[in-house]
Amino acid sequence: MNEILKKIAYTSLVQDLIVLIFAIILLNMKGFIFDIIAIFIGAFFIFKGVVDICRYAIAKGLSDLYKNELTFGLISILLGLLIIIARNAFGWLINTCIAIFIIYSAIKNFAVSMEMRTLDLRPWIVMALISVLMVIFGIYIFANKNIIVSAYAIYLIIYSIMDVIESVLFVICSKKIFDK
Repeated sequence: MNEILKKIAYTSLVQDLIVLIFAIILLNMKGFIFDIIAIFIGAFFIFKGVVDICRYAIAKGLSDLYKNELTFGLISILLGLLIIIARNAFGWLINTCIAIFIIYSAIKNFAVSMEMRTLDLRPWIVMALISVLMVIFGIYIFANKNIIVSAYAIYLIIYSIMDVIESVLFVICSKKIFDK
């Protein structure tokens, strides 16, 4: 069980470091990063749509009722174009998803800290406070859709650092639990 908990904590640590690296890149590249992501995803959908339409053409329109390559191809192309044209809305969607992820992660970590409290482990207070701060950051990011990208990157850096601290505390506490 101790090994499983360590793997979970180390996985969380790797995720936090990836978010930290993404935040540093975001801080340096400002809003350009959302445009690049939107263009790549839009291009992917357009490519997928063209492939579906080619499949339909190769089959000469012969398909059963459950194969709608032409329809899905056209929808994919339109979706890809929409993502590329409406990059600001795509940036808002990414902003919302990341805010929801931060809030979810903080609530999950708060639940872990409450479990640690029942085991009478002291770091539960620090983990609970960090979780509350992470929820506040997540709500702030969610509420401010027009947040400046650099401020957003700074919040992501703070979030990553706080979550790294929580992961390290969790590993330390898991060692204490299994050493008893």
